[in-house]
Amino acid sequence: MVSRYDLKRVVIDSVTSRQGCKATELCVDEIVVKAFVEYVAGCSMTREQAGTLPDLLEELVKEGNLVEVEYVLPMLDCRIKSFLLPANTKVMR
Repeated sequence: MVSRYDLKRVVIDSVTSRQGCKATELCVDEIVVKAFVEYVAGCSMTREQAGTLPDLLEELVKEGNLVEVEYVLPMLDCRIKSFLLPANTKVMR
């Protein structure tokens, strides 16, 4: 069984090993997906209470375990895009 703490570690390790990535990359990462499925399957909560991977990423950013850089591209000014980086990354302008 995968605990929430273990699931967070898997996600943090994946982002760190890639030296940053888009959230969509995590959604197709076999190790992350397997850990998430095992977490939900072994969870005593309902599927809705367990949340989604985007919910978990938002939680990790709020806790300071990941850094999220949001940006808007000129040709896609109606879409906010983001990139996840390991904790303590210094973002420069």
